[in-house]
Amino acid sequence: MPHVDVHLNARLQPMHRGERYEEPLEPVLARLAPGSEVVGGGTLTSEEGEPLSCDIELHLTDDGMAHATELIGALESLGAPRGSTWSVGDDASVPFGTSEGVAVYLNGTDLPDDVYRDNDVNDLISQLLDRVGDEGDLHSWWEGPHESALYLYGRSAAVIKDRGADVLAVHPLAQRCRIVDLT
Repeated sequence: MPHVDVHLNARLQPMHRGERYEEPLEPVLARLAPGSEVVGGGTLTSEEGEPLSCDIELHLTDDGMAHATELIGALESLGAPRGSTWSVGDDASVPFGTSEGVAVYLNGTDLPDDVYRDNDVNDLISQLLDRVGDEGDLHSWWEGPHESALYLYGRSAAVIKDRGADVLAVHPLAQRCRIVDLT
């Protein structure tokens, strides 16, 4: 069976990688290439534990290799960001991906104590997603020692930032936040 490494230019915790990509890919593999399977995955993290990118390992039948274009299309329909790659063995990587990402880093240490005590990050997330609408979605998050990150992906990073700007400008937990393009 050919071994395929799918590198996703996505900041995802391992559980989110599984929920967003690995689990939905299984029925696609079963339909297109019976006997092919997801055999593993991994997440590259920073020294602080922040997810930076992730990989999915596939074993494909020869029939599965014939459906590589369709499998890549399935990954893109699941939200694979630009800068992702598909590689088989030692062959050159094939770039793919259509979505763009934005990280919203929330300051976790320098705001007044009452801001953290009196506000719920889930309220901020809900407001942000309502405002972004169908232009983006929260794919994962990370809680670090000094800040927490929300990883949003959609068709356009600029649109996500534009649509979310008014929420981030007024929500107490978004004070001193920073916004970073991921793709």
